[in-house]
Amino acid sequence: MSLVPYHDVFKSKVNNSEVSKSEDVKELVLLHGWGMHSGLWDEILPELLQRFNVTVIDLPGMGRSPMSSGTYDLASLCEQVLLAAPEKAVWVGWSLGGMIALKIAADHPARVTALINVASTPKFSNSLAVGGDDDWPKGMPHKSLDGFVDLFEEDWEGTVIRFLALQCKDSSSYRQDVRKLRDVIFFYGQPAKKALREGLVILRDQDLRSELASLTQPILYLFGENDNLISPNMSNSIQALNANVNVAMVSGASHIPFLSHPDSFLNAIGDFVTEQLK
Repeated sequence: MSLVPYHDVFKSKVNNSEVSKSEDVKELVLLHGWGMHSGLWDEILPELLQRFNVTVIDLPGMGRSPMSSGTYDLASLCEQVLLAAPEKAVWVGWSLGGMIALKIAADHPARVTALINVASTPKFSNSLAVGGDDDWPKGMPHKSLDGFVDLFEEDWEGTVIRFLALQCKDSSSYRQDVRKLRDVIFFYGQPAKKALREGLVILRDQDLRSELASLTQPILYLFGENDNLISPNMSNSIQALNANVNVAMVSGASHIPFLSHPDSFLNAIGDFVTEQLK
């Protein structure tokens, strides 16, 4: 039996009488990335509540969510996350959370009104590890993700800190971003080692390009201009997979645009929802 992950549901600050007859208050789901928890969204939550009912979820083994005893893979994560989500919503997934949201959108399309993936990709690594020509050249070097997995076995805490620093690298607010992430990650205690290790394996091995190609919902991929994990140049490759994909770029941001450049991030989401979900 799957465990229901920890989640919070926040009702919109907008009075229903203030919402036009043609626009009900929409449901929004926020999924964080590797090693983190839903507290990462706290700074932008008040602004989102001006427009949405918001559900935030801690991925299994992270934040306040229990660690299940069974297999920890993409399928099991999706199964558990769906237990905590509204029946139908706009889904926002950051990094690893974006892969989960994409998989749910493909396998359970009735649950996903629109997909907004932030600093994410259907395939994080390039294809060089399998030999032959690389058909995803803008992906993160497979050997780099493999190195994180190997390093994790020797020094898991050091791996977490290195990964966090890489996420902030080249951001115009680098020091501030690193400090915020370090304050957040252990706020509810240490993430489960199994969740961290298997999360890295998902990032290294999963290929969801066919799932992205199958989607019919409105889609937004939002990138940081200076991201060192997800190349902003990947946008053309992603749009080539699905004509429904919209792309937005946050100037000066690295891998965490909602933390470093919240106004630009919120404007991009607002513009997308207004245009695509009239």
